[in-house]
Amino acid sequence: SSVFMAKWIGVAQKTAWKMGHAIRELMDPGAESQPPLHGIVELDE
Repeated sequence: SSVFMAKWIGVAQKTAWKMGHAIRELMDPGAESQPPLHGIVELDE
């Protein structure tokens, strides 16, 4: 959940929700804008 992710990475819940939404969108195999991400995805702050 975004609440757990916010506590885990030390950001606001709203920020965690936006990040989670963006990651899920990028991993969607049906997305036409970009190819989906595969495997472990790492992000820098």
